[in-house]
Amino acid sequence: MRARCSLVLLAALAGCMDNPFGRPATVVDGEMFPDDLKGVIAPEQGFVAGQAVSFYELGLVSGEIGEVVELRDASGGDLPICDTRAVDEDGTAQDVDIAGCQGRVFSQLPGRSDYTPFVRIRTVDVGNGYELNSVRSVEEAMGIAGSLQETERVMDLTVVDVRAAVVDPTGEFARLTGWFDTLQLAYLELATDLPVDGDRVQSMPMYLPDLDDVVAGDPGALFEYRAGDAGYSTLCRIVLFAVPEDYEAGDITDVAQINPADIIEPSPQRLIHCVVP
Repeated sequence: MRARCSLVLLAALAGCMDNPFGRPATVVDGEMFPDDLKGVIAPEQGFVAGQAVSFYELGLVSGEIGEVVELRDASGGDLPICDTRAVDEDGTAQDVDIAGCQGRVFSQLPGRSDYTPFVRIRTVDVGNGYELNSVRSVEEAMGIAGSLQETERVMDLTVVDVRAAVVDPTGEFARLTGWFDTLQLAYLELATDLPVDGDRVQSMPMYLPDLDDVVAGDPGALFEYRAGDAGYSTLCRIVLFAVPEDYEAGDITDVAQINPADIIEPSPQRLIHCVVP
């Protein structure tokens, strides 16, 4: 991915993330994470209905749905989620006091065969007197009376390296803090209500020109939807379309310009984790 905007740092160095909750915490080592989820996470150029947009490709995925645990108070209300985002008007990242919140609890990490950024939220009710972040693993959550309760909410909660820097021209990404197996981690909340088909997330098409040769400039991906639109998903299905030999970047910037007869659906399907803010 090519950086085209000034950096907004949305992750602190690992050493700065120790002890945020009052008792020692060890941070997840993101060195084994895929390259798309560490270092500089920068957008690509695309188009929605003829308008230029920034979008992110965050690696190959299957669309399967995992799970993340949220803890609720004794009355069934949500405990405050640990949102560590704070950016000044000039784009400078600021530290946030997150002592009064409860991190979500993850069951999977990037780089492992079972990892998926798409998760169904399961909840656990805690009693009066619960100490925030005393539950830091799924096993600890399962040990609470009443155990886990499944909800219908399916979200995109993408775990990233704590040292990652996100180029975020929209200012929309919430960078949060959670737990995996008692280890502290960083993640991005990229979608809060994903469309679902059975045990998988529904995909949306991502249109790319079927090019035999490299063309000058960036042809850009085409999308029908972006965040907030009905039909939007952060799971993209690659769809190709045939173009003439004299095709140049920017000739087609709207899906409506594509001749349906020129559309090519690759087999097997190619699924990509994509975000179009």
